[in-house]
Amino acid sequence: MGAAGGVGAESVDEPGEDPGFARGRAGERGTAEAAGGMTAPQEQSPQLARLMDAGLQLFGTAGYEATTIRALCSSARVSTRDFYRHVHDRPHLFRAVFEREVRRVLSAVTLALADLPPVVEVRTRAWLQEWMGAMVADRRRYRVLYTEAVGVSEELERHRRALLAASCELGMRQLELCAAARGERHPERHYEIPAITLFGSAREMLVRYMSGMLSTSDVDDLVDQYVRLCVLVGESW
Repeated sequence: MGAAGGVGAESVDEPGEDPGFARGRAGERGTAEAAGGMTAPQEQSPQLARLMDAGLQLFGTAGYEATTIRALCSSARVSTRDFYRHVHDRPHLFRAVFEREVRRVLSAVTLALADLPPVVEVRTRAWLQEWMGAMVADRRRYRVLYTEAVGVSEELERHRRALLAASCELGMRQLELCAAARGERHPERHYEIPAITLFGSAREMLVRYMSGMLSTSDVDDLVDQYVRLCVLVGESW
């Protein structure tokens, strides 16, 4: 993925787009937010839902650079005019797809952690099973979140890093919760350090697993091994 895929580099007259409409489309984007991200009414639009599904399919298989607006519109069964009524451009749609998939994964993880006892092994296992399961179950999601998201635009990169930080924050809170339950919560200890370490290693483990670079292809075995690491780090901090 290259930086050329950024917002500023998006071609106006992409093949399949009406040049006359393209020149006048700026006034027709009233329903799309300049800052990126979808408003609630847009998310409920059947056309946008189809565009986002098409984005997941094409960005997650062909890749961002190889996916044209014409292909997205064809797959979603919408006109180019309707494309620009809902999103600004290709990077904007990619961010919408990215955010939707992140929300889906985080919702599943949050639900899995609800009402679990504050034990590192139990909570780590639940988190890892949901997170890895979501990626293994749909490789398109994995590719969008962990491969294609890099280099789309500076704005998306900032957003991506903010989401990574939020994920580490969630991990830090889990470690603090478990430490407090053991009566070992110490204010002078910086729990974000093990959280960053564990989250970073989990991400690398996922990338290697999805690329077939690990010695095991058994997800359950991988989860067991990683949970052992988290227990060692989390309960000794």
